Amino acid sequence: MVLSLNTKKTHYIHFKTKNSQPVDISTCLDNNRISNNLCTKFLSLIVANTLSWKPHIDHLINELSTACYVIRSVKPYVNINAIIMIYHSLFHAVMSYGTI
Repeated sequence: MVLSLNTKKTHYIHFKTKNSQPVDISTCLDNNRISNNLCTKFLSLIVANTLSWKPHIDHLINELSTACYVIRSVKPYVNINAIIMIYHSLFHAVMSYGTI
């Protein structure tokens, strides 16, 4: 079996500290350049090259605002048990994922 990479999805992150100097690293495989990203999604967690939480928190804000909109929209039409189920499936699941 031969290992092959999907060049559209394959990228790398050069981790660094906030005070470090930028380093230009060029990586190629089979004459295909592998791109360097500042952040990426790994197991539904946004990982930044400085290990900052800001990109992940920005992503969570979008998901949680959608969950709040859904709860506000259905609140007049359903009972409290349905709202609790929606809360656990949308809001609580997002907030508890990735925590120890």
